[in-house]
Amino acid sequence: MITLRKSLLLVLGAILGLAPLASGAAAATRSMLYVANSQGDDITIIDLATQKVVKTLKVGPIVHGVCAQADGRRAFATIESEHSLKVIDTRTSTVTDTIPLGGQPNECAATNDGRYVVVPLLAPVNMSVVVDVAEKKIVKSFPSSSQLLHAGRRQQLHRLLRRARRLPHPPHRSGQDGSHQ
Repeated sequence: MITLRKSLLLVLGAILGLAPLASGAAAATRSMLYVANSQGDDITIIDLATQKVVKTLKVGPIVHGVCAQADGRRAFATIESEHSLKVIDTRTSTVTDTIPLGGQPNECAATNDGRYVVVPLLAPVNMSVVVDVAEKKIVKSFPSSSQLLHAGRRQQLHRLLRRARRLPHPPHRSGQDGSHQ
């Protein structure tokens, strides 16, 4: 069993499938836990089946929140010190993009398809921003309650994201299961 110092690690991780760290069918079924090191500059990636650390990914000082799109292909991390959102390709365990947020980020929540990520900002004022990941920019901002800025409020973030989704976006196909493609 892995022992993680609670004072150093803040588990905001998303359990992700489709990990790149094994080949074939085994890789498609592995569940990974992404653990944000809130007092460091990395995310620890843990294979839940083996309970072993498989990688430590450097993303930037003071990692705060981690979220993922539904299929687990991408994860997103908020970096307080850089006022940014990092986009992580979970197949390669690499940071593929850095998107500026204009304020000190807290948690995050992604749409099922990963097109949008909502991030509450603590500073300069209590507001939330909706990031269009494909466009790599903020497409909407609105005032938000300070309650959204604390761990355990992920459901509120998702509700807020659903309300904020009144955004123009290109047509998409729906899968048979109703998911966006």
